[in-house]
Amino acid sequence: WDVLVENVRSSGADTIFLVGGERAGIRNLSYAGIDIDMFVMDLPTIGDYPNLGSLTPEMADGVITPWGMAPEDIWETDGTQACAATFSAAHPEIEVSNPTDWVEGEKWHQGISNSCNWVAMLVAVLEAAGPNPTHESFLSGIESMTQFSLPSTPYASFGPGKYDASDSFRLAEFDGSASAGEGGQVRWITPILDAWSG
Repeated sequence: WDVLVENVRSSGADTIFLVGGERAGIRNLSYAGIDIDMFVMDLPTIGDYPNLGSLTPEMADGVITPWGMAPEDIWETDGTQACAATFSAAHPEIEVSNPTDWVEGEKWHQGISNSCNWVAMLVAVLEAAGPNPTHESFLSGIESMTQFSLPSTPYASFGPGKYDASDSFRLAEFDGSASAGEGGQVRWITPILDAWSG
């Protein structure tokens, strides 16, 4: 990192894009006193937000990263609500609540939000594959799905050679200032956008 830091310093760069090793990059640039705009590929990898691991909120202050929908946003979608209602009807003994009301160890929502999203994707793919799907019709169905939506992914698409459906993202900035609280917080700076135009 001494070499990398000196390369950054001597380049005169005012912006750096960190892809992999984000936590180490943020930490070492901070220790070296380099004031630079930081874009990171995946802010959650710097720690289990809001627990930043080896970073202080001040080190990560101002870092910009792509982010998805917040758990509260996912919970409020029609698809998640319908799926959660189906789950609750089948398992009335399990209390399911809004993510903002969740207390660790008492209630849960993430499993339902994730499962509802993947079940919706499976249903969409099977519908595209047609009755009595085969390996070939399954692949053909996927490649025909050029634009669709899921409970936690409002913009999604497959296509020939494109097998990662998630096209939804927004930019977020980490606020590590004292006013953001002890662990800092993420602030959205764009609405949810479509990353894939085909």
